[in-house]
Parts: sequence; structure tokens; C-alpha cells
Amino acid sequence: MNELSINNAMFDVQQGGIQFYNYDEILEQAHEIADLIKSVEVDESSIQGTKKLLASVNKRVNELETERIRIKKELLEPYMEFEKQIKTISSVVKESDNELRSKVRELEELERQEKKRILGTVFDKRIKLYPNLYFLELERFLKPSHLNKTISLNKVELELVQWLEQRKKEVDLINTTTGADLEKYIETLDLIDALPKKEVEPVKTVVTPKKEFTTIQVDSDRLAEVVMYLKFNSIEHKLK
Repeated sequence: MNELSINNAMFDVQQGGIQFYNYDEILEQAHEIADLIKSVEVDESSIQGTKKLLASVNKRVNELETERIRIKKELLEPYMEFEKQIKTISSVVKESDNELRSKVRELEELERQEKKRILGTVFDKRIKLYPNLYFLELERFLKPSHLNKTISLNKVELELVQWLEQRKKEVDLINTTTGADLEKYIETLDLIDALPKKEVEPVKTVVTPKKEFTTIQVDSDRLAEVVMYLKFNSIEHKLK
């Protein structure tokens, strides 16, 4: 059996009932006493009698409260036992559920580590094709999501190739740009930060020419290279 037959569980519930036969009579008495208390004039001569009246009334009310608590406890006893039984069943299932979940997490972690090992082999094979990227390691590319089951190894490898190609273009640009800082790029992989900064010229009052844009079409594989060139030369551009 691999499931709980909840639909076949048998419960015998007997509706509890309480008959307060002289409720109306006692309620009427309570109203009368309340009216009496409200009408009492308290002074030095009547204060002792007033205190005795209040003590007597409170005693009777406390007796009713005590009886209420006793009856409530008596009525709840069957339910408390039933609740205890249900919690016992739940605890048995939850304990095994937690144990199984722990095993699932352990297995998933083993699968993630195995996938990381395979990606390490793929990375070592691919990086040999990029001698200028000797400073790169798998950890600089790898994201936690790459190790998820939902992403195939082929998809991650394709993303890795694209990532390496982009890094190669950036390093090539740095190596051919005077004043670029390769060491800074190796540390941060930030191309803009590694390129030389243009000196800010004094602001001159000039007539702003009318802007004119020219549309050019660029192959997708060279788009990143063209955009970097435009940014480096402070040429305003828009992508469509």
C-alpha cells in the first residue's frame, strides 16, 4: 500500500448537547440583581451592606463560570483524544517524508556535481582553442542555473562557446588599443573599465548642429564588435 485511505477512515461523532433548563429563570434574576445594584445609593451607612451584596452576587457568578469551565473540559476530552490520534498519524508520515526529501536533495546535488565535472571537461577542451584566454576558468562562466536539470549540457556548451567568443573579441580589441589595460580586464572582465579613458575637454560654447542618423545593417556575429567601436569613439547610436 502506498497511500493513506482517508476516504475509508471511520469516525463516530456524537453531537454533544447542553441543556440549561433554568436559563431564563436565572437570567431574569441576573437582570433584577443588576437593576438593584444600579439603584443602590452608596454612603457610609450602606457601604458594608453593599459590599456584602456584591460579594454574594460575584460568588454566584463565579460558581456559574466554574461549572462552564468544567462542562467545556468534559466536552473537549473526546476531541482532544481524536486530535492526538490524527497528529500521531501525521507525524509518522511527515518523518518519513522529510527523510525521503533529504535523500532526493542528496541525489540532486550528486547530479549537479556530476554535471559540473562534465562541464569542466568540456571547458578544458574548448579553452585550448583560445590561447589568449589563458586566464579564464570554468567558475567565471558557470552559473548555478547551468547545473539545473532543466538545462541540457548541449545548451550550456553552446552558451559557453558564445561566451568564449565574446571574451576573445574583447581581448583582441584590448590588445590592439593603445593604453588599454589587459590586467584590469583579467581581473574584472569589464571591457569598458579596461579601455583608456578619454580626457575631458573644456566645455566650449558652440552651436549644436542638427543631429542626423544613418541606418546601417550589421551581421549579427559582428554586432557586438561594432557596438563596442561606437561606444569607444563616443558615437551616438541606437539599435533596432
